[in-house]
Amino acid sequence: MSDETGGIGSLSSIARGASLFAIGKVVADIFKFILEIVLSRGLGGELYGLYAYGHTILRIGVSFTTVGVDRAILKYIPQYDGETRQNAIFALSILTAAVGAILASGLLYLLAPTISSYTFDKPVFVDTVRLFAVVVLFDTFAKVFYAIFKSKEVIELEVVSNRFLRPIGRVVGVAIALCLGGSLFGVMVAVLVVSGLVLLVTVYL
Repeated sequence: MSDETGGIGSLSSIARGASLFAIGKVVADIFKFILEIVLSRGLGGELYGLYAYGHTILRIGVSFTTVGVDRAILKYIPQYDGETRQNAIFALSILTAAVGAILASGLLYLLAPTISSYTFDKPVFVDTVRLFAVVVLFDTFAKVFYAIFKSKEVIELEVVSNRFLRPIGRVVGVAIALCLGGSLFGVMVAVLVVSGLVLLVTVYL
């Protein structure tokens, strides 16, 4: 009887998680699409191209800075029931991600002029890459916390922070920056501020 109850509970948990993830992904994709429209219309073709290239660098950077700790969290935290062991894994994950993020962000910040000289060679792109370097730092820490949420089966917190607040916040922040007359640098400042605020909310959750 207990096995049957456990099986039903597991299926219910999987169904709940899948439903929340699906809803979150739809919302995130919608607002990402809206963000692309706002950016392309507000910045124009050339500056939008600079932003898109910088965002590609951001995605590549974040994929490396976590150095696999997000996957390690998903694997090892569920294996331990004791809070002490779980906290130890969490602390080690944060430390490892911090080292990777600081090194990658610092390197990207320093190499921004070199990257610019070999690609677009525009002063504004140097500032763009450097602001994206800071966003890499914020997004790396956020990604570790999202893995914690998943490992503890509180997927709703990951959905709220990553799928709702982040894309919606970026649309609102970028729209405000453009309405205030900001160009690419103003847009990047807005993205940076939103990323920082989302990280603070994630840590609080």
